[in-house]
Amino acid sequence: GDYRDAAQQADHARQQVGTRNRLYASAQQHAKDSEWLEALTDVRAAALIQPGYRDLDTQEQTALRNVYTGALSGTVAMRTDVTPSGLYYYNGDDWIYLQESDERSTVMDTDGHGRLIYDVPGAPKGSKPLLASPPYMQIAVGNIRYYRVATLTGQGFIFSRLDIDPEHYSQIIMNAEGAWGFSYGDSIGYIPQGPENSINPIVRSNYVAVNLAYQSFDGPIQIVQTRQIFTNIAGSNIVVAIDPLGDRYLTIDYANAHNFTAASDTIISLYLNEAGSTSRQLIYTHTGGGLQSAQLSPDGRYALVNVAYFKSDGSREKVSSILLDLQGAQTPRVVQDVTTSPSVPIGTAFVRGGVFAGDIVLYEPGNNSTRLVLVDPSKVGSPDNPQGITKDMTVENQPGDEWVIMNGNGADDGLLLMGQSGVSPSYPASYILTLVNMPAQGPAISSNVSMPANSYFGSIQLKGNNAAWVTDIYPRGGTSNVVTSINVVTLSKHDNDVISPTVVFTSTYDPIAKNVNTTPSISLGDRLIAYSLNKQLHVRNYAGSADIVLESGLSYIINYRSEMTNPFWGFLR
Repeated sequence: GDYRDAAQQADHARQQVGTRNRLYASAQQHAKDSEWLEALTDVRAAALIQPGYRDLDTQEQTALRNVYTGALSGTVAMRTDVTPSGLYYYNGDDWIYLQESDERSTVMDTDGHGRLIYDVPGAPKGSKPLLASPPYMQIAVGNIRYYRVATLTGQGFIFSRLDIDPEHYSQIIMNAEGAWGFSYGDSIGYIPQGPENSINPIVRSNYVAVNLAYQSFDGPIQIVQTRQIFTNIAGSNIVVAIDPLGDRYLTIDYANAHNFTAASDTIISLYLNEAGSTSRQLIYTHTGGGLQSAQLSPDGRYALVNVAYFKSDGSREKVSSILLDLQGAQTPRVVQDVTTSPSVPIGTAFVRGGVFAGDIVLYEPGNNSTRLVLVDPSKVGSPDNPQGITKDMTVENQPGDEWVIMNGNGADDGLLLMGQSGVSPSYPASYILTLVNMPAQGPAISSNVSMPANSYFGSIQLKGNNAAWVTDIYPRGGTSNVVTSINVVTLSKHDNDVISPTVVFTSTYDPIAKNVNTTPSISLGDRLIAYSLNKQLHVRNYAGSADIVLESGLSYIINYRSEMTNPFWGFLR
């Protein structure tokens, strides 16, 4: 009746019953529609009102299992609040422990097709490890570790040991048949001047003065039997490219340099080498300038070099992209010549998979535009198509200076190219992200996505028609208090292959310290995105209507089954 607050409590109880019933019905409908994160959110909210009501416990387990499957299938995570702590792979049903991993383990590289390399505790080696250095920094793992290879099969993982020693090789780059080990450190490659540090560089290379070794997945380790030597006049054995197929690599010798600067009389000799052997094959000689880049094709048949020619007064005469057929007797063939002396040289890369596998993507920057062409190397030099161009487009008002190949719209559909363009005179700049769709049939089409001001674009993941990336944003006054944002974009493809990017989720974090526990890492599902932040695993939908913490003690995640691009292979350079 009217005893004390009985009426208010009765009214509150009726409201709670109504809310419980609404949440229960909503959870059932979301489950019917396969909206598992929303179902999980409703189930947990209903359970707070009346724990154990009807089959809430069963519904929670069903929804939770489907959320994990939808957001984390194919994902490797560092989990620290479980026993044993270490790396775990989510196979769609449960977490699978990666053999021998611990809290210090790191996924060193993946190939996107079921194989990954990570480090584990091992016997002490007894000597000081080399430290990693830019441009591709990987923290040295110490002298009591070794590398494990995990290969996913239909029956689970097969584990093997990699002989490449973390003591001496602190970075791993996988290719089709094995793994390259790198170490950067105390060497003359990082003196203030060198053959890659100049207005008119002799050579641009990510491998200047590094130690290398190669091991196939079914063979012994092969040390690169060379020591790179260079002076301000001449140099030899400078590594400029590694093979995406096996154990070959490219080196150059140079002569007639002028205080580490290329000139009109500089001579560069390009050699094909094999790990474990001291013999090498001269495949190309360039006179009159420097080498901007070199690379080997995915099938091992071609080499592609971008070179610059300089006039006697030191100004640039032209830049050229040259194709070398390593299996034929053809003379070097010119893919492209540019005589406008752009501030950013020609960039090229081989396509590694899909319908255009083995073709070349080339970009030519202009003053206020970027030209992108697709080249079939087998057609270069033909009478009717001497440049071998199969697709050609110009992106207006976008002088893009960094481009990467993404097989993001289906391996059989074509290519997705991604570029970013600086529009600010100061660094870091504001960026516009340009997406170019090169379909198997029909012309290429581009579209833009706005980026936050002063942002630096990081890693990208693609799944279906969705893309996600992490961006670091710097204040104009300096690099302190760097904030990080997660961005999810839906790339809607229409019948005419136009990509319409729609930003569906952007969330910004301002960590106290930039480290693995505070910088988000992401895994992209069809409807859900998982991200780690402050050692918590979050899952949310693109619309932002549901965001829930699944577990704690998860430092980082990497979805190596999503479409990602290894910077060594995909960047146009």
